[in-house]
Amino acid sequence: MIRKRKKTCIIVKNETIAHNDKLLRFNGRQGHGYAAEQGNNLYDTINGRNAEILGDDNAKNGPDRIVDGQLIQTKYCQNANLSVNSGFKNGKYRYLDSNGNPMQLEVPSDQYDGSYSNYGRKN
Repeated sequence: MIRKRKKTCIIVKNETIAHNDKLLRFNGRQGHGYAAEQGNNLYDTINGRNAEILGDDNAKNGPDRIVDGQLIQTKYCQNANLSVNSGFKNGKYRYLDSNGNPMQLEVPSDQYDGSYSNYGRKN
């Protein structure tokens, strides 16, 4: 005997889809950078700063976060050289605000000294 199954409709809320999308980003190729954005944003918020994540829209060359009015691009690569170089394209800094001013580049604390000297050589 063949039994006909009833059609089932599953309704998934947009919030659930958005939440799952955010969780899946942690497992992606650049998941460590996404995790850093989330962690740094939480740290800034806990410490009383006005922090918000903006990078969820994936705007080309857009900021990842804004903290107390400062636009920030987060780069967490394997080393300081790669972190700084990822902010440049064809020798020009990629992350500029709407007025053409450079956004702050956020790197891991253990890469700060190397990033600072590498960035200085680029400008």
